[in-house]
Amino acid sequence: AGDLLKALSLRDEIRPALVAGSVLAERALDVLTLSLFALAGGLLFREFHIASMAAAVTGAMLCVLLVARFGIRLPVGHKFHQTVQDLFQSLKRIASRPGPCAAILALTAANWAASIVQTKILFDAVGASVPLGFTAAALPIAIFAGLLPITLGGMATRDSAMVVLFSAFATSSQSLAVGLLYSFFGYWLLAVLGIPYVKKALHL
Repeated sequence: AGDLLKALSLRDEIRPALVAGSVLAERALDVLTLSLFALAGGLLFREFHIASMAAAVTGAMLCVLLVARFGIRLPVGHKFHQTVQDLFQSLKRIASRPGPCAAILALTAANWAASIVQTKILFDAVGASVPLGFTAAALPIAIFAGLLPITLGGMATRDSAMVVLFSAFATSSQSLAVGLLYSFFGYWLLAVLGIPYVKKALHL
């Protein structure tokens, strides 16, 4: 929903494909950063199933960045070539500028590190003792599950994944409570605070 509102608010200023490309770049850097957290945490706690998934995702995201950086032409028809170029334009500009790219990755890492610490605090609040390093390993995988386009804001899929992934440290009810609190503080509260600005952004 947030990505759709972003596209709508910029519809009169930027071509839709370019807006979609900026969203793609944002998501790619988010996923790359999260997968690196999961890889490090998975190796630290010898959770090799998590580490292997994280390594696969990291590899896929690096391939996307390489395609964007070097302008590798994908096997799409001539009709869609310009659209694909627009989609990768933001990523290409980021990947071709090491300084800004490093700054963006650092800010992205700081943002997700805060989310990991927040989740650790939420587990403490419900009486579950979960190591911070394990949270860094497992939370990204749960977030990846929440990216599946079958739920609202990742709820249900992310929450179910958290119940499974954190079962060694927390009960099902504790993990479910943390999942709901994470959704509230990380998504719904911010969405409610942003409602007054939606009308202005959409030029309604």
